[in-house]
Amino acid sequence: MKKTLIILFSVFLVTLSACKKDSNSKPGNYDEIKNEHIAALESSMASQAIAAVNASGTLLLKPGDIIVFKTNMGRFGKMQIVSIDKPDNYKLTFNAACYKSDGSTHKNKSNVAIRGTWSADLDEIVEENTLPGTIDFFWNRVNDPITNLAPMVGAKFVKYSF
Repeated sequence: MKKTLIILFSVFLVTLSACKKDSNSKPGNYDEIKNEHIAALESSMASQAIAAVNASGTLLLKPGDIIVFKTNMGRFGKMQIVSIDKPDNYKLTFNAACYKSDGSTHKNKSNVAIRGTWSADLDEIVEENTLPGTIDFFWNRVNDPITNLAPMVGAKFVKYSF
């Protein structure tokens, strides 16, 4: 009887710990990254360009890579690289989410495409090339093949690592 109780209690503890993840624990994947995790990284964010493709054509931002950001409107968000299409002028495709200050989702979009030498508004998660005050980054084709993600108008970025 005592042995059975010990086994049942052990199973209960293992099940309990598996069911509830500590809210302060580090995310394990893109979906688990929330507003509070991104806000905690604000001091690491910078307005310097993030290299995406180097002079030899090597992708430095690869599918699955994650960048977290603060938009020029002050919202935090995350984007995950889906692809960089070399034959199509290095078109960038990504998934992104942008949060309100209370942590709720402002916008969430999948497979957003930004053409080479175009810009993006991450508050609305759209390609944009005409409204300078709303631009968060310029998908900068410096030359062939050098490409980078250049923050604009006060937006800040940092590559996320697990």
